[in-house]
Amino acid sequence: TDRLILTLASEQVDLLKKLSRIKGNSLFTSLLSVLAIFLSKISGKYSFGIAHLLAEQSLLNHYNLVGYCTDIIPFSVKIDVDCQFETFLNTVNQQIVDNYSNISGSIHQLLKSNNKMLNLYTSPVIINHSKLFDASSIDNDDFGVSYLINPTAFHTSQLFIDIVESNNELSIHFNYNTALFSNKTMLAWLGQLESIIESIIVDSTIQLN
Repeated sequence: TDRLILTLASEQVDLLKKLSRIKGNSLFTSLLSVLAIFLSKISGKYSFGIAHLLAEQSLLNHYNLVGYCTDIIPFSVKIDVDCQFETFLNTVNQQIVDNYSNISGSIHQLLKSNNKMLNLYTSPVIINHSKLFDASSIDNDDFGVSYLINPTAFHTSQLFIDIVESNNELSIHFNYNTALFSNKTMLAWLGQLESIIESIIVDSTIQLN
């Protein structure tokens, strides 16, 4: 496996957060909407599902569980190329709200069931969004904090998209299987993803096509 990283400029991040606030959505919803459009463009598909992993163990009474996510929020993506981005953004947000209110099971329960919709350990594409907290208040002579990128050897999927938010910086990591994808393809995909972000920042009423 190999990794390519796209780091958005602070101005882009500010404008993306501002757009999210104006439309009454979160940055997460905006990024998820962008990634849904991106996946549609590179796959040529206009209808597919995305399962969001949620670390809300308390909803299943797992108060002492630390580390792995236990819940799944699935939602259905339907891309209408004539639809405006802000309309699609609101649709995604409403699905997240509705599905969050109706979480039906944990990852463990899903894997034990007969539901073949998703195999989390061999899924061809996995998307993760992390936010790093500001550790400056506790980073001193007695205690230090540092962040390490997940080793590529840990990624068993064909394409692992890791979005890392830190202060006013946003980095998008493409961890990919070099036996399937070339460096040239990954660079082109990163460029396409950045182009989508730049387009919606300039005009949120832009059509998805």
